[in-house]
Amino acid sequence: MPTYLDPKNDIPFKKIFVEHKDLMMSFLNSLLPLPDDCEIIDLEYEPTEILPENPMSKDSFVDVKCFDEKGRHFIVEMQMYWKHAFLNRLLYNTAKVYTKELKKNEDFGKLQPVYGLAILNDVMNKSHTHYYHRYRMTEETHSEEKINGIDITLIELPLFEPPLNGHQKMKDLWIEFLKEIGEQTKEEKISQSLKENKIIAKALDLCREYAYTEEERAAYDKVHEGIIFRAMELSESIAEGEAKGRAEGEAKGRAEGEAKGRAEGELAGEARGETRGKKDAQLAIAQNLKSQGVAVSVIVAATGLSSKDIEQL
Repeated sequence: MPTYLDPKNDIPFKKIFVEHKDLMMSFLNSLLPLPDDCEIIDLEYEPTEILPENPMSKDSFVDVKCFDEKGRHFIVEMQMYWKHAFLNRLLYNTAKVYTKELKKNEDFGKLQPVYGLAILNDVMNKSHTHYYHRYRMTEETHSEEKINGIDITLIELPLFEPPLNGHQKMKDLWIEFLKEIGEQTKEEKISQSLKENKIIAKALDLCREYAYTEEERAAYDKVHEGIIFRAMELSESIAEGEAKGRAEGEAKGRAEGEAKGRAEGELAGEARGETRGKKDAQLAIAQNLKSQGVAVSVIVAATGLSSKDIEQL
């Protein structure tokens, strides 16, 4: 039996950050680009969807909305897999909250910022080397000129590495906590910096399996199964993509064959189609499943990779 449950799962995440607003305030104050003199000192939660009946149909398993004493709104989402529509959805959600702030005939000067915070347990762009991304409206030629109102932060967990000098800020500790703690975590492997920080130590205690009722654990397992199910769906999509790639490769090969020799062209086209993106996509899914504590045998079945490939991740 695991000692810890994964805080990226909906059930532990909300136990930590919804049932204990002191932890949510620390989390938001640490991760969001708030002005130095405008940290959150109190907040209230807004009603959000409860755990869906079929979490296997979702890619985003956490959705928390709250607002502070200044009237600023905050939207927090946990995204397990990268999809190109995710940023658009986050922008839509923050914009929708922003436009609903004013009542009829109220002055626009009363509008308060809306902050969207997305934690991505995946990599959205392989060219990225930094894990922290901020999106807001700026003037193209004078970047210091901004239109305030909607501010979106996205964090790519797999790209985070603790500072080499060991001087971790609260932001670093929270991200390390989300990235490293899970069902495969061994007590002795947890860094002292996490254990010695009182706020993170409280969050660690709330991740311990004994902190959950049977009903909560059943809900946790349901979400966890949904993550695996979604990975299987992605694996099937890869297989379909490979088949399409082979067909496109063969077609291109035939076209090239008319000029350079049909046999040579078809072989070259087919080879390109079969290899296009296959390995990278399989490894990305395997890495994600492994970070969730999924058994190697299940990952092998879902991705088609060898156990050796998976163990080397």
